[in-house]
Amino acid sequence: MNLKFVVVYLLLFWSCEPRQQNSTIEIKVLKEVKIEPDVIITPNPAYVRLVESDTGQFLFYLNHISEQLQFLNLESGSLAKEVELQFDGPNSMRNYTGIAALQKDRVWLTFSPPAIGTLSFEGEIQFKRRLSQGDVEHAYVGSNFHQELYLYEDKVFGMQPLFMDHHGMKKEDIQKHSLVYSYDMRSDQIKWYDVYYAKDYWDRGKKLSDFSWVRRGDKLYIAPWYDHEIQVFDMKKEQVSVKVEAKSNHINSF
Repeated sequence: MNLKFVVVYLLLFWSCEPRQQNSTIEIKVLKEVKIEPDVIITPNPAYVRLVESDTGQFLFYLNHISEQLQFLNLESGSLAKEVELQFDGPNSMRNYTGIAALQKDRVWLTFSPPAIGTLSFEGEIQFKRRLSQGDVEHAYVGSNFHQELYLYEDKVFGMQPLFMDHHGMKKEDIQKHSLVYSYDMRSDQIKWYDVYYAKDYWDRGKKLSDFSWVRRGDKLYIAPWYDHEIQVFDMKKEQVSVKVEAKSNHINSF
């Protein structure tokens, strides 16, 4: 009899315990856009951009079927502009590694070996500038959706998020791998900045290297994929203005 009482008491006690509330996010659809293109397209998601101008909104993307850069009207689905890409001859894009931001009547590109350049809307390479090396010899620079090039005044800012010798380099070599460079259109100069992964980046093992960044005003927010420290780079002062740890409460181990 006493044993039954204890069991019932425990069941009642457990049922009275406050239950954990699961936080939820409510998503409301404000507007749905359905696009019916009048041409066959297979855009690479890494190179899709939303372009807003005084004539409307457009999707800017690389169409791998036609090998063209295309501007698709967001409302009608019709093509507003096509840029023919050339992969032979003096204006060849054969070694391009990324398609980047728009600037009036030209498109910025990155190349291999590491270089930066522009393409006119007529499909002609206007110029190509090899990147000078920093403290390490870089084998690759690129540009895509999360590695965008950003234009600020007379400079184009780009990123180099990868370690060039991940397996062979030492921990102290992390501070030689600059993450940010710029090309000055006025002086035609390349500059690498003192922006690095944290000194304790490899304290618990050799993590991979990569990061995303986004621009707000004259600041670039650098968010490593495998670390918790967000750095804010001031394009006007050309230096890191603040570092903030943004660790998730759900990440407690390596």
